[in-house]
This record gives sequence, structure tokens and C-alpha cells, in this order.
Amino acid sequence: MARKRSQTRAQKLASLLQSQIEEGTLRSGQRLIELRIAEKYDYSQNTVRDALAILEQKGWVVKRARHGVYVRSFGLEDALEVSDLVFALQDIAYRSAVRDLTPQAMERMRACIRQARTSIECGDILAADDAFFQFYHILVHSLAQPLTAQLLDQVIVRARILARVARDNMQHDLEMPMKQVVAHEAILDLLDKGNIQDVLDIIKFVTSSFREIVQQTFCLEPKPDYTSAAIDA
Repeated sequence: MARKRSQTRAQKLASLLQSQIEEGTLRSGQRLIELRIAEKYDYSQNTVRDALAILEQKGWVVKRARHGVYVRSFGLEDALEVSDLVFALQDIAYRSAVRDLTPQAMERMRACIRQARTSIECGDILAADDAFFQFYHILVHSLAQPLTAQLLDQVIVRARILARVARDNMQHDLEMPMKQVVAHEAILDLLDKGNIQDVLDIIKFVTSSFREIVQQTFCLEPKPDYTSAAIDA
């Protein structure tokens, strides 16, 4: 029973730390020190260790031998590989979605894109990013192919961290995010019609846009050193 309570607390802490990564409070490359997390949030170090293990399994953090646990970071080649994987797995996912998506899932996805549009119109790009990633969360968890869903889920975690890095290091106008809204609206309309080839053509646009942003980000991105930085969020 004690172990079950510990896992529940670990999952709660993992969700808290994940939210801070999504929000940018914990930044890509930042070290997460068990003792300081335990002191800050009043958890045992065992619970913190379990929480970090949950985040590692999901792909939000990485454990480096003899160095500790860090929020996932990327080199340019790794980042471009993520964008290529996003495209490859979306190709499989949307082919499956033509068959598997329910009307209820489609409506939830449309609601996400409406929220993204509203957020962009209000100038809140981060909220728009959240809506886009919720769109893909619904897509992934609606698939009848569990392995594809699991792989896409893991890649989307990495893409989300990359998107956060891009927002931190680049100034974007609203034109590209709004083009992404229009593209996703078109994707949903085409899925309704079962027109998968046109969906895949639009995905190429969405993914190539993301890839371009990633490339620009790594050309402009400063190289902070979080090796000795502690969690202070």
C-alpha cells in the first residue's frame, strides 16, 4: 500500500515538472537535482527519483551517467531527425485516421484548432502551440495501431520541447502560425472526405515549416550551460 501511495505522489510530481517544461519554467538542458526538488516540493528523494523516471520514460528528461538528470536538449542533427520522424509517423497515423477516427474525436480536434486560431488572434502563440499539441494528442490516442501511437507520442514530446526552445529564441510574427491553423482546418475537412493524398501533401507543408523553424532556431540559439544549474522554479 505504501508503494502505491509513493507511485501516486510520483505521478503527481511528474505531472508538475512536465507542466513546467511545457511552460518553459524548466528549460531544455537544465539539470534537475533530486535533493533540491525534494526540498522545494516536500517530497522524499525516492519519490522524486520515481517522478524523474516517469519523465525519462516519456522522453521529457534524459539521465546522463555520473552527471544526473536533465531536461531533454538537442543538437541540430537530433532536432532535424525529430522533425523528419514527425513527418514519417504522421504519414502512418493519418492513413490510419481515415479509417479509425470517430466523429467525436474529429470534433475535439476541430475544437483544438479553433482554440489555436483564437489564441493566435489574441497574440498568444504559446497557447496556440498547446492547442496544436492537444490536437496531436487526440489523434495519437484515437489510433487502432498501438505501436504507432506509442512512437508518435514519444516523438511529439520531443517536438514539443523543440517548439518551446524555438519560441524562447526567435521572434515570430503571426503569419506562419495562422498558416498552420488553415492547414490543420484543411486536414480535418479532407479527412472527412477520406482524401488521404491531399492530407499528406499538407502534412509536408506543416512539417517542412517546423523543420525550417528548427534550423533557424539552432542558428540563432545561444548555448546556455545548465551543467551545474539547479532547479529553482
